[in-house]
Amino acid sequence: MIFALLNFDQRARYELAYDGVAWLDTDHGVQARQVSPNSPATRAGIHANDVLLSINGAHVTRATEVARRLDRAGLWTQVRYKLSRNGEEFETPLVTAPAEKPLATEKLSARGWPAVFVHRSVHLHSPLERPSCRALYVFCLVSFICWSFHYSGKFDAFDWEVYWSEIVARLLAPALLLHFALVFPGRPKQPFALLPNSWLFTCCPSLWF
Repeated sequence: MIFALLNFDQRARYELAYDGVAWLDTDHGVQARQVSPNSPATRAGIHANDVLLSINGAHVTRATEVARRLDRAGLWTQVRYKLSRNGEEFETPLVTAPAEKPLATEKLSARGWPAVFVHRSVHLHSPLERPSCRALYVFCLVSFICWSFHYSGKFDAFDWEVYWSEIVARLLAPALLLHFALVFPGRPKQPFALLPNSWLFTCCPSLWF
């Protein structure tokens, strides 16, 4: 829980430098797939399908480099983009701005907290020696991580831990849910009779809570 609260605090405090462009690696180079309206890129005159050649004179070869260069430049900093449009090269100044924080991410984070209460209830009131209780205990813990941990984009040591914790949790959750369905008391004599319902929940994470 403390780890999740620290992660929430970092997401709230950290502002990611943003240019308003969804850059994509293509055969032509790093190309603007989409330009958000009223964004720094729109004000700089960048259009969809423009190819980014360099930022502040440093050649850009991959789309992932753009975010790193903007992060180094910082917020409200002017950077110079060199682009190509229909074979013609040109330069334009761009002032970075904070990226919008999607409200959906925080809503998903809130959905993880019910798992904490179930987790604590199982821990306090149910014997963990029983396979079904132990399976529910682990599944609730993994579900909490899956819903509540989201990397901020800062990618310091803490953010990398959050990133990989979320990845591992999302990989484990379907298998743990299936395991819990198979060891739940009162299951039919044919264990695989539960598989259709189990796979429904496995394939639809939105039904977990």
